[in-house]
Amino acid sequence: MGFGIHLVKLTRASTMLIFHDKNKIVDAENNMNTTREKAEAERIVNAFESFENDNHATALQTLTSVSPYASMHEDVNNFALDKFANIIMIPFHKRPDTAGGWTDEKLEHKLVNQNLLTTSPCSIGLLVDRGLTSFPKSQKGIRECRIAMLFVGGPDDLEALAYAWRMAGTPHLILTLVRFVPGKDVSELIENVQEEDEVEIFTIIFEREK
Repeated sequence: MGFGIHLVKLTRASTMLIFHDKNKIVDAENNMNTTREKAEAERIVNAFESFENDNHATALQTLTSVSPYASMHEDVNNFALDKFANIIMIPFHKRPDTAGGWTDEKLEHKLVNQNLLTTSPCSIGLLVDRGLTSFPKSQKGIRECRIAMLFVGGPDDLEALAYAWRMAGTPHLILTLVRFVPGKDVSELIENVQEEDEVEIFTIIFEREK
């Protein structure tokens, strides 16, 4: 079971959590009574419903959290704890510019992301949207999605590998896994290892053997 949370800045009343059903957008005590807020909420709910319809093995519940930017991460963390979430996916707070670099979209979004990365009770996935939302068709006319994973080592990469393995079971998804291993220079370093470098060197060896 997955949950899609629409985070809305609190402008009045008190912090609240609004659950949406699949047929209408809930307007609770006029906390989302502007045309822009309703349209944005409806667009987000529709996006999650489309994702659920395209992935029949996925069940999603959409909701809106209305709170100040300074405490948005607390609402997300509390909800993740309540639902025993394994991972929280958050959108990147920067967007690509015409020069090939990145520009901060909103400093408030950056603050929320930083707070989540610091205090999250589970793993965080950072979603970077570069506009690559349309998958090319194969020779058989079937849309294919190609995913690449770079595996260096450590607990974070092992968890990412577990998610990649699950993704590989999705029809028409092609996964390419690239594993990086230490070269001959590591063996040479071991011969001349200094006491302060022991921990790092032996960590590399352990990860390679595992």
